[in-house]
Amino acid sequence: MSEDLEQPTNPKAESGQKIEGIDDPPLTYFAVGATKFWIMSIATLNLYPAYWAYKNWMMIKRHTGRKMTAFWRAFFVGFTNWGLFHWIEASAKKQDIAVGWQVNTQASTFLGLIFLGRILDRIYAPLLFVGLLPPIAIMPVRKTIDALNQANDPEADLNRDMNIGNIAVIVFGAMLWLSLLIGLFIPEEILESRRSQPRPLTESITSVSPPQTQRK
Repeated sequence: MSEDLEQPTNPKAESGQKIEGIDDPPLTYFAVGATKFWIMSIATLNLYPAYWAYKNWMMIKRHTGRKMTAFWRAFFVGFTNWGLFHWIEASAKKQDIAVGWQVNTQASTFLGLIFLGRILDRIYAPLLFVGLLPPIAIMPVRKTIDALNQANDPEADLNRDMNIGNIAVIVFGAMLWLSLLIGLFIPEEILESRRSQPRPLTESITSVSPPQTQRK
């Protein structure tokens, strides 16, 4: 995988076609609004950054014809973000767009927050919320993608609105979060007592058939 994480270049040399660089024509990335990114990250228990990375790697692959496996890059997003951030930084510099972040800083912060969340979750379960913080490191990169796409097309869709698929994921995520919160904050003794409680008296009475009257 090391050859895939080198500085961005376009490999289409064997075709004889003259290639000026990764931004000839300009490379369009997968844009997502900041609010939408956070909501989807929380709803998916922080799986959305991997999806975001997958979409961006697929766009790079289609644009350059580079042989790469976007799925595995997204699967190991904590380690492959260095390569992705290099591509985005290089695209921005080629178009004279200011980059107010460092590749190593953002990628290291993302990976560090993932490990921190896993460690704290092992120590004290309610600290699993720390595991929702990694998108903080992606926010400046996401903002640069907005600037890149708008530079390429002033009317570019910045993907800020929720679609039907997003809403379905959010609903499913809300139910998943509810079950997690119940398991975290409601003591097991209470849940067990609720399961073992006898049925109410009225329910017991109605479940017993009335005695038959004897004929005299």
